Amino acid sequence: MDFRHSERRLKFAKSVKIPESDVAKAISDFRTRPAIAAQEIESVFIVRMRGLHQPRERAVEFTAGVPLDALNAALAARDCSSPEPVLEWDDATQLAALDVDYHHLPQADRPSPEQLTAMANAIRPRPVLCWVSHGRGLKLIYTKAGGLDANELAACATLSVRSLAPTAATEIMSQTRHPGYPRPQYPSAGQVTAMTPDVDLGVFDHWLGQRHDESVIADYLAQRGFERGRRYEHQRCPVAPEEPSHGEPVFVGDDAIFCHKCEAAGIAIGRNRPGLFSYTSLIAGGIPSRLLNAARHFCHWEHVRFILEADVGLTGELGQLCYTALMKLLHGRHDPRIPTAMSRGRGLVRRDGYWATPDLAKAHGRDGLKDRLQALPAVQFLVRDDEGRQQPRTETERLGIFRGVDDLSRFGYAAVRPIRGIKLAGRWTSANSEQAVQATVLPDYLRPDEMRKFRPRYVPRANRMPRAEAECVLSESFPGINHNYVRLLIAARGCSEVGTGQPPRIAVDGPSGAGKSLTATITAGMLGDSCTDVSWTPNTEHFQQGLFEASVSSGFVTCDEIVKLSSARGGNVLAALTSLLTFGRGSSVRKFYVGPVRVTEVPALIITDIAFPQALHHDEQFGRRFVYAHLDRKVEWQKNARMGVEQWRVRGIRESDAANAIISYVIDEFFADDVPPVFEDIARALGFGLLHEVGLDGLNRIDDLLRLFHACCDPKAVLAPASTWKGRGWCLVRRDGTDIVSEAWRTVCDDPGDGFVSSRRVKEIDWASALGIDESVECDISPHGQTSLAIRFRIGDARSPKMQVNQEITRRDTTGDGGVTTLLGASTSPSPHHAEQASGSESPREEIVI
Repeated sequence: MDFRHSERRLKFAKSVKIPESDVAKAISDFRTRPAIAAQEIESVFIVRMRGLHQPRERAVEFTAGVPLDALNAALAARDCSSPEPVLEWDDATQLAALDVDYHHLPQADRPSPEQLTAMANAIRPRPVLCWVSHGRGLKLIYTKAGGLDANELAACATLSVRSLAPTAATEIMSQTRHPGYPRPQYPSAGQVTAMTPDVDLGVFDHWLGQRHDESVIADYLAQRGFERGRRYEHQRCPVAPEEPSHGEPVFVGDDAIFCHKCEAAGIAIGRNRPGLFSYTSLIAGGIPSRLLNAARHFCHWEHVRFILEADVGLTGELGQLCYTALMKLLHGRHDPRIPTAMSRGRGLVRRDGYWATPDLAKAHGRDGLKDRLQALPAVQFLVRDDEGRQQPRTETERLGIFRGVDDLSRFGYAAVRPIRGIKLAGRWTSANSEQAVQATVLPDYLRPDEMRKFRPRYVPRANRMPRAEAECVLSESFPGINHNYVRLLIAARGCSEVGTGQPPRIAVDGPSGAGKSLTATITAGMLGDSCTDVSWTPNTEHFQQGLFEASVSSGFVTCDEIVKLSSARGGNVLAALTSLLTFGRGSSVRKFYVGPVRVTEVPALIITDIAFPQALHHDEQFGRRFVYAHLDRKVEWQKNARMGVEQWRVRGIRESDAANAIISYVIDEFFADDVPPVFEDIARALGFGLLHEVGLDGLNRIDDLLRLFHACCDPKAVLAPASTWKGRGWCLVRRDGTDIVSEAWRTVCDDPGDGFVSSRRVKEIDWASALGIDESVECDISPHGQTSLAIRFRIGDARSPKMQVNQEITRRDTTGDGGVTTLLGASTSPSPHHAEQASGSESPREEIVI
């Protein structure tokens, strides 16, 4: 109750039957008492020291008006009679300890004291005290400074630590072990080092706001007396100056400072190579520029949490504290946009050109989006009202940009691209760009904390279930499942993450019930992903819209019975399926409620049918883009897979362990090398070839093409009349011909009827590769009407006297120290006609009526 409201005060006094003046006095006393109490509390700070197993009541207290003085007094104490004393205090806003540890690593594998000291020197903001802990970690002490509380500064330092040392664990605490006392079975702690906090310099927030600002770098060098292009002794090293050395191993370069001694000692900052210390890491403490950009522009929490987790691995309450503190450090603690950045924009996450739901599965419509976006602090600026207070106002132009399809990364909104369930290619996908961030998204049934044990994860080889046992567990639920096909599908999802080479496409045929699509659904569930089926439609725009919408929420997309559906329309199957090939990275589709958007990620695409026509096997465009898998065993699943195949992994720990083991073996086998994988190579390693390499008859798909080449080289080939076809090497092909060339042509032409004089297969194939020679080989086709044509194979320009045709085409085979020239066309001597053409003379020919 406000004591200034006399009417309310009088009404209350009458209700309790006491004088109104007494009520006013009581209210006044109550309002002033908390401020006095707070002042008294802040005037004395207490640090307690007690033995590790001593109760708090027996602790020795160290008091001072300044928190750091109380802590220093406790650190100087060496008379504690109880072992392993602990220092603790109550208020983390006044004094905070940032604990950096590596408890997950064996003692011998943890960083050395020199490496830890180097990291401490690079962490921003700098603490007031630091030391190497007994467990080969760091203790960093922060006090209230620069308008920020101690725990907020420690939170900012947490971001720096996680960037410099991604595997380190961090925790903000109000206690610490005393470094001056031994800890059994642990080495001694390092000396307590006093440091100069950056916030006292008044330029730290400017440093954070820059990435490659030359003036900031110049200030940094000037403060330390450095000049570019000069060398200095090791005592001047900005990272590990403690170790003395001979000579001048520190070199100040244009973009970084390089220390030869630190290189030899293996001292590094973050993921940089040892000894190389970039100015970005030295000045901004290694905090990722993408995260800094988001904080600079007040990117709201619903979106920035994906960036924070991807860049520094922080989530939950600690992540919120870190991000809030970073914004306060950049903008000042009283900026009214900071709390709105943490509270507004619920349900809004920016994807590539549109706003999506937090699960990244659905796009927001335009209705109501304007009202939600204009409440974001990222589209607001500050103005002062009549009383001088800062108030946010919406910037109309920026709001319009946020409502459109522009790239918003320059405003801190790197587009979020989901990886559902688990990262398979984290070795390459962890290096996200400034424009986009890849975020791991779990399905709804795996998100609760109690489901954590069932979530997909990589398991080290020594701890995982043997592969044979894991596959047996899978077969128990799905008898007849093809395990190689499962591994192929897992690898396809991994290759879609990397984005190298052709997008992963698989053509699967086999009898009904063989698990062509079912196995894709099972595999998606093992990964924590999903599989969506898209029915083929002759409308290319609608079909590709369906593919795009499915890829937004699923890592696997199937097109079942695609040949059957396309053939039922009476059209050409190859032409009908062209829309599959034009859907890829960089293509554009029209998204519902949004408009045209660019395709930035392509899922693992699986087309299925009972059998694919020979034309599809032989087509170069399709054949070289699809991996071919044939399944012949029926997969039983309905009796054994409780909870549905999508959630098979949560049936029990045994199933979850088996799924993790199978996934981990695929990661080790195909996604652990230094070179990013190519899906075609993985498929071959698993025993799968490309669609165009095997036909329905099981023969190599280029065998009939090679027969055509050898027929043209055969002495029995009928030469085309010179009156119609000028030049050497032309062989005649007729629809009713019985010669070897005409018969060979009929097996490769587009169609024995209307398409007799054309062949996509002949024109698409790389003849040099097929024949095993280095020089380019061309196949010339010259139609004459709809029933006849001439054909020849050629190396060189058609007008050049050095042109080689048909049987003249040779391959150089190297054996021993010499080379042997092999005729590719025929094993016998050329026919008289060919010999005459080869010599350049023209002999009388038999005229053939065409």
